[in-house]
Amino acid sequence: MNTSFKKLTTSLTSFRKLIEGDYVYVDKTGLLRELVLGPENAIFLSRPRRFGKSLVLDTVAEIFSGDAALFEGLQIQKLGYDFPQYPVLRLDMSLSSSSPEKLEIDIMTMLKNLAKKENLILESPLPSSALKELIELTREKHQKDVVVLIDEYEYPASSALPNKTLSKKNTKVLADFYVGLKTVSPLLRLAFVTGVTRYAMMGISAGLNNLYDISFDKKYAAICGFTPEEMDRYFGERYPAILQTLNQDNYLVTTKSGSQVLSTALDLKNEMLNWYDGYSWDGLTKVLNPISIIKFLNSHTFRRFWQLTGPSENLLMNVFENLSFELTFDKLEGVPLEDLAKLNPGEVKAVPFLFQTGYLTIDKRYYKNSIECFSLKVPNFELKNEFYSNFSKYLFKLLVKDTEKIQEAIKLETAFLKRDAEALSKIIAALYAELPAVHHPRADQDSADEHGRTPRESFYLSLLWVYCKVLLEEAKAEEPGSKGTPDLTLTLKGQNYVIVELKYAKDVGQDNVEAVLNKRAIDALKAIKDKKYGQHYHLKGQKALTVGVGVFGRGEVKVIFGDD
Repeated sequence: MNTSFKKLTTSLTSFRKLIEGDYVYVDKTGLLRELVLGPENAIFLSRPRRFGKSLVLDTVAEIFSGDAALFEGLQIQKLGYDFPQYPVLRLDMSLSSSSPEKLEIDIMTMLKNLAKKENLILESPLPSSALKELIELTREKHQKDVVVLIDEYEYPASSALPNKTLSKKNTKVLADFYVGLKTVSPLLRLAFVTGVTRYAMMGISAGLNNLYDISFDKKYAAICGFTPEEMDRYFGERYPAILQTLNQDNYLVTTKSGSQVLSTALDLKNEMLNWYDGYSWDGLTKVLNPISIIKFLNSHTFRRFWQLTGPSENLLMNVFENLSFELTFDKLEGVPLEDLAKLNPGEVKAVPFLFQTGYLTIDKRYYKNSIECFSLKVPNFELKNEFYSNFSKYLFKLLVKDTEKIQEAIKLETAFLKRDAEALSKIIAALYAELPAVHHPRADQDSADEHGRTPRESFYLSLLWVYCKVLLEEAKAEEPGSKGTPDLTLTLKGQNYVIVELKYAKDVGQDNVEAVLNKRAIDALKAIKDKKYGQHYHLKGQKALTVGVGVFGRGEVKVIFGDD
């Protein structure tokens, strides 16, 4: 399929304009055919914002428009579909959330405008009765069942977070409104509702509890976003030109063995997957963020495009302050479906919020004690940068008050420069002890990753990096070099280079804690020497100070200095 000369856009959510305007359309009509021909006539889909839900709804609207020519050559036509025409009512619920009164006014205005397009007049004074009346009148006029498509169904409630009172009031307005939809279900050919969060379902259950949720259905796992196979099919012919641009710009990929250029189309694809892939709603099918990847394909530049469309920093800070789980900086294990999918109205819970907004995604799906559970992870490099940047700000607020920042920085830098192992041990131990116990990884989370690092070791390294990054500002975590990847590199006063390696004492047993910590610190120094982490500085005629850190529990720390 030749799409090399077709245009790419992130601003259009109109299926018709994409097709008639000769834009690239990644064909999802085969999945939508199954959806509209399926046994369910009331469907719900949850996906993060800017992930293509509006385009899905618009495509469904065009499927029911009866215009078969619009779908020529697409999967729905190839698989066979008669394209019968039905009246379609589209409700965009991204309305004002400033007050419940303003919300009711905006809903009524929207319904009256829809009625006007059908040359109908609504007499009902309330949103719920007006919706019911609109559907009944539309059914009577066309003598056909009605298709109702609702986009961003919960927006007036979710956008009011973290104002709990306002969110609850707006949820009540929505709950009353959607009752009108359920009461006319016999008149509907299809009700298709989309949104970001599912928490409001608990407060709107009376109106929407008949919806069939396809959010975690394996069949529809790729209904939004692009699979790697779709990337090759629709964008593969663009790869050579993009590769040429990146090489002209001296773009380098950092790996365990060092930095290298992107040599082949496969190298480029792997880097795109690293940046923008990894989202999953079934633990098997992985998709790329459509907004980010299209912006990359247009710009030929790897950037953090998603941060411009995600939640505000203030809202994220509120979420992080309400963390009630042990963040391992790798994966979050054993999350039941009910904890993943729902929240109480007006409530900000970290796990479902971060999942539903796209900061976390499903890594694996499994059963534990007959209960369906998920392991979650940050999906890709683009999101890891954004996630850890915001999370580090919250952690620093917990650990160091602004008025103490200068003094803390002086103490930390002095301990490094004077090679004061005892002082540095106390500083790091105090850092770990300051963090509330609920944030520390559990002892049963010690399964090693592919690099041999356990979640607890990763956690304490990440926390040390956050601390050094905020105070010293010249801190880099796991920056690959030609001979390997040190845990942490620091630059002090612009001239002094420090390489830090951290080892966690997983199992002390009957051994003396001090002896085990000492051994782990020595092991860390040995790793620096064996892997020649300091060779980069030697080649420049410079010398790097090496630091081995042994950690156990939530506060026992041993630091040993060495010269590489």
